[in-house]
Order: sequence, then structure tokens, then C-alpha cells
Amino acid sequence: MSRRTLEQYHEALISGRAHGLGAAAARGALSLAEPVYAWASTARNVLYDTGIFRAHNAGRPVVSVGNITTGGTGKTPVVSWLAQRFQRCGLRPAILMRGYRATASGSDEQRLLQRELPGIVVYADPDRVRGAARVLQDDPKTAVFILDDGFQHRRIKRDFDLVLIDATNPFGFGHVLPRGLRREPLAALQRADAFLLTRVNISAECSPQATESVLRRYNPTAPIFHCEHHHIGLSNSDGQTIPIEQLLKRKVFTFCGLGNPAAFEIQIFQSGARSVGSARFGDHHDYSADDIANVRRDAQSAGAELVITSSKDFIKLKEYQRDGIWQVEMELRFQLGDEDRLVELIDRHVPCVAGAG
Repeated sequence: MSRRTLEQYHEALISGRAHGLGAAAARGALSLAEPVYAWASTARNVLYDTGIFRAHNAGRPVVSVGNITTGGTGKTPVVSWLAQRFQRCGLRPAILMRGYRATASGSDEQRLLQRELPGIVVYADPDRVRGAARVLQDDPKTAVFILDDGFQHRRIKRDFDLVLIDATNPFGFGHVLPRGLRREPLAALQRADAFLLTRVNISAECSPQATESVLRRYNPTAPIFHCEHHHIGLSNSDGQTIPIEQLLKRKVFTFCGLGNPAAFEIQIFQSGARSVGSARFGDHHDYSADDIANVRRDAQSAGAELVITSSKDFIKLKEYQRDGIWQVEMELRFQLGDEDRLVELIDRHVPCVAGAG
């Protein structure tokens, strides 16, 4: 079984979409492993909380942007937004990331952030403490670090922990890995300095109030903010653009390798596009020539007018693979003044952020 097929089957199991005796037995086996993973995560946190495991100072203020589930919370746009806020107020930020499933040219997230943030260091190293030291060695004027996907990376001290909660699947199907998608038990939420509910605009089935109730149970004091991820248009490698409104009733075929592919697909179809097919790959998938050839074949067979993928997927495609494929342009929007309130809160820990225009 390929990694793509295995990941898809795992998601079907933990989400409950897979039915039958075999699926029930598999979920039972995953449930046996769940408390072991949860115990190991809790024990590790206790070792850090008691100082037995030491957290290292990065030499500059650190703002962590992380989540309690595996991927798919819309984190990259938030990291990009925060880096720009720092830059606009005269601070020189640097982004520290793990570089998960990176190729010789870097990971998809690293390359996307480098494209969106010219002049800002985006450094990938699984050891973020070592990464911070190397960044400061090369660029001593770095004023603040943004720790990408850093909630569980407790080896590095942070001044502010922003935890993202995906409104479309806030708690990883209600279970810790491998039975669900949570990296830690919900008690870990008490470490957060603030929560940001993402994608609150995507589905009418989302209930921010119910999600906030759970967050309050584990962390009564951390402020909760809200943001929306909006698709605003499409673009291709030739520099052509299509406003999102022009997708109305057009036949589209989508493909992606994201942690939350359903959220990506829902937003495409909320624009009024007509789905004639889709292909889902594993998170951070490295596309082969055969993958793209199969996508093109399936899209043509389905009568698609447009083949659409995410910007994170598009940036991984080689030049010859991009012909005829469109990427979604996305915009982050905060609700009801939450952007300014969040910035003011971070500013208490990292001065000057609130001064951004």
C-alpha cells in the first residue's frame, strides 16, 4: 500500500467514513495505541514543566505559531501575516521551521514563505535551537523569531504561544494520534497565551461557540480570536489571473496534498464552481511526472475547464508540470477588530508590533 493510500485510509478510519467490521477492528487497534501516545506526550510535557528537560534561550524574543493537531490549520498564512506585521514596524523577523519532508530545494511551506516574504529569513532545521543560532550568526540584526509549528517544540523558549484551532475540525476527530489527529491531550491547551480560530468562514456546520467552550474548559484565560481564509482568485505560471467570481458554474477539477483537503475543496465550491472531480494526495506530497499526468488525464476525461490546486502544492510543481494548472490566491481576514487586539496582545511580549500600520 502506497503512502498516499495509507494516509487516505487512516483519515477515513479516524473520521468514521470507513465502515464495516474491518474498519471497526482497525479503529479498535488504533484506540489501543492512543493512550500510549498520550501518556508519552504528557510525560514529556511534565519533564519540561519541572525543568528536568531544559528549554533553550534563542537569543531573541520568540513567538510560536502552532497547533494541537497535525497540520491543516491554515498556519502558513498566519505566519506570513505575522512576519509582515513585524517587518512593517521596523523589526527584522526570521522564521524558524522544521522543514518537514523537504527536498533539495526546501519544503513546500519554506518555499511558499520565501516567495511571499522577500527579504525575510526563512530557515529550516529540525533543531530550531541550532537554527536560531545559525540565523543570528549570519544575520545579527534579527530582532524576533517566529517559530513555525512550534507548540510542541519545547526545546526552545518562547515569549508568546499562539495556538491555531481549525474551526472545520478543531480537535482532530476527538482523539490523540494514532486514533485521531491530536498531537497532545487537550490539557496541553493550558500552555497557550492565545487562540486563533481559523477558517471560521468555510462551513455552516462549524460552531465556534462549541469550540470556544472546549477551549475555555482547559484554558479559561487565554483570549480567543477569529480569522477567515478567503480565496480571492486564481493565477498561473504565465502571470494570468482569474477573479474568484469567474468560477461561477465553471467545471473544475481540483487536486491537493494538504493536511485538510476538504477545507480547500469546500472553498472552491463555495465560489459557485461545479466540481467534476478531484484528487487527494498525502500532506506535503512530492509530485511525480506520473501524478500530474494522471491528474491531467482525469480532468480531461471529466470535461474540466480548469485544473486547480493550492499555492502550497503549486510551488512544488516543476516548471513543465505547471502548464494549464491554476493556483488559488488566498487572503487572511480577521473578524471584528481581532487583528488589532491580537497584535496588541503580542506587543506586550514583543514590543513594537502594535506600531505596525
